[in-house]
Amino acid sequence: MLVMFGALWQEMKPVVKALEMKKTKKDTLCPVYEDKDGRMRLILTGVGCEAAGFAAGWYIGTYGYTKEDVYLNIGSCAGGKETSGIYRIHGITDEATKETYYPDLREVGSLPTARVYTCSGIIGQEEARALSEENPGEKSLFDMEAAGLYRSLRKIISPDRMIFLKVVTDHGREEGVTQKEMARSVIEGMEACSGELSEEIKRIYEHFVSSGGSETEGEQENPSDICDPDASELAKEFQASVTMELQLQQLLRYVVAAGMETRFWEEVSSYRQQELLPVNSRREGKKLLETLMKNIV
Repeated sequence: MLVMFGALWQEMKPVVKALEMKKTKKDTLCPVYEDKDGRMRLILTGVGCEAAGFAAGWYIGTYGYTKEDVYLNIGSCAGGKETSGIYRIHGITDEATKETYYPDLREVGSLPTARVYTCSGIIGQEEARALSEENPGEKSLFDMEAAGLYRSLRKIISPDRMIFLKVVTDHGREEGVTQKEMARSVIEGMEACSGELSEEIKRIYEHFVSSGGSETEGEQENPSDICDPDASELAKEFQASVTMELQLQQLLRYVVAAGMETRFWEEVSSYRQQELLPVNSRREGKKLLETLMKNIV
């Protein structure tokens, strides 16, 4: 399934209509919409990092997940005066903590790419300009949810199953522009791009979900076939709980798919050499697994 997250109904209404999605009848903490074939699902998270992170955790806990699911964040964002249209995000920087995360970009497609800074509120133009100067060689955008979603999802989902699309609808907070006018700009911007955005969503579904995400013709090894025995052995060294072992399996599938196996095993080997593995307790194992995931992902 393609699982989509968007902040507000006003933003997502054009996409919901274009994809012929309907709100589910069940009473849920977050509004949920599905297409008629049950291939796509949209969750409205609310605004901000905390709301987005909560919604992602709530969704996984309520609906579960499979290794075939792909997670897509769609939303409006601010950009420079010369910036417009839809971008696929290659890096997410939390403006508050300065941490940067990297979602999947193995199959880029035709969309231009950009970095998004996740901010705690609507960014001012001067602040946006200053942040953009930190990475002068790339396009910089500004939203309020991406980092929260990524942080919440990465606890269970590997980065190769996450995609972030942002639509530039405004240029940040401007002198003399009211919140009502900014809201109208967001709605109009999303409506203007709804056709192209809907087609991109369908393409993502066909490539990553329907086809299993393979990028070359012919048979490929199933990463889960390669990884599961390794994950079981590692889980013993980490004194892993069921959840921790699942995280190890997801991480191993990711490093195989991304061609990062050597780096992964070098990192694990260094822990053994430092006598950090095997761990002495589950608590130690949890902390070390978090370190491993941070260093690799």
